[in-house]
Amino acid sequence: MQKDYILNELKKRFEFISEICPEQLDDLVEQCELEELTAGTTLETNFGECKGVILILTGEIRISKMSEDGREITLSRFHQGTICPLSAVCILGSTPYQYPIRVIAEKDTKIVWVSREYISNSLIQCKPFWVFIFSCIADSLYRTIDVVDHIAFTSIKKRLAQLILSNTNSGKHPLYTTHEALAREIGTAREVISRELKAFERAGFIQMQRGRLEIINIDELTAISNR
Repeated sequence: MQKDYILNELKKRFEFISEICPEQLDDLVEQCELEELTAGTTLETNFGECKGVILILTGEIRISKMSEDGREITLSRFHQGTICPLSAVCILGSTPYQYPIRVIAEKDTKIVWVSREYISNSLIQCKPFWVFIFSCIADSLYRTIDVVDHIAFTSIKKRLAQLILSNTNSGKHPLYTTHEALAREIGTAREVISRELKAFERAGFIQMQRGRLEIINIDELTAISNR
């Protein structure tokens, strides 16, 4: 029953499945292990012992890095129909991947682990699978470069304005979040975010209540995000 569920979900979520012959698809499903994660679950803190490549069936995972002083920055998010690229890097690398990161289920999430055995055997035999894997790794690299670019060359005020606009659909609905969560997305201290938000509120750009933020002056906030 579980294998039937995995097969149906793979067909629905992953386009490359249509390019695989029935025999290869049967082999893939046999080497998949289903895991269900509740929201907030930390999947891995170190990929040195990764048991396979993670395919995301439903939900969302977030990859973040912790600093020595406890600050956290979100590096990327991955949704259904994609992979966790760090799991693929772990499998492909010749040495265990020891870089400390956090992989967290942001929502209730279902994943499958594709075994190391299948990964090793499919490199030559199943080209569509590997084209998909490498394209996901490349996409992840581009996203990470974009994060680094923002941190290095964009002011916190501008990044915060962009984040608020993005998460409220340009002011069409309120943002329910915390200062700590915003700090994590931007990669700075909570106190810095609190200071910037208070400045936005004093200027009449936003209105804040406990756990709720609403844009009041969309034009001014947009102007800050474009500077």
